[in-house]
Amino acid sequence: DLDRAAEATAASAFGFAGQACVSAQRVLVDRSVHDELLDRLRAIAAAVPAGDPADPGTVAGPVIDAGARDRILASIEAAVAAGARVEAGGGPVAGNVIAPTLLSGVPAEAEISCREVFGPVLTVTATDSFDQAIEIANATEYGLQAAVFTESLPETMAAARRLEFGGVIFNDAPSWRADPMPYGGVKASGNTKEGPAWAAREMTEERLVVLSR
Repeated sequence: DLDRAAEATAASAFGFAGQACVSAQRVLVDRSVHDELLDRLRAIAAAVPAGDPADPGTVAGPVIDAGARDRILASIEAAVAAGARVEAGGGPVAGNVIAPTLLSGVPAEAEISCREVFGPVLTVTATDSFDQAIEIANATEYGLQAAVFTESLPETMAAARRLEFGGVIFNDAPSWRADPMPYGGVKASGNTKEGPAWAAREMTEERLVVLSR
């Protein structure tokens, strides 16, 4: 469902100006529907209200400070210099507000592809197979949450087994979360879980008691 995939992914990427650990950043899409999805994402990104966070209509407000703004803009500029195309946004709006940015054709080695941007930036990369998409997704030192949009049950089960992430969300954005569920990553994204049960255990001193008669 390309409409649902585009809407959920864009909301995850641009809401809160992309300043969430699980904001969508990289989109890997089958080449057969790449252009269709890119068209949808381009239209959504161009229409996202960006500006004053006190305005109820604003979706993408400012990033945390001028240093973050400059770092994000530098990452965008570096990606473009390496061959990426700006499909929407790409520059500042006012103050620390960055226009919701959509990039395509980003080289795999570009910083914006392999480091956490923590800003309103989304990249779209065409893949030639499901297996290739899994390989590219795993080719990062991070592993917090991933999302997969598919109607195939075999692909769903394969992705759940093979994706090296602490959580895999199917047919919704990687930022979807319910408080009771275990939340945490692998690799450089951590090795523990948050959530009520895990928090209770973290705050509990485990003690072994042996009774002998």
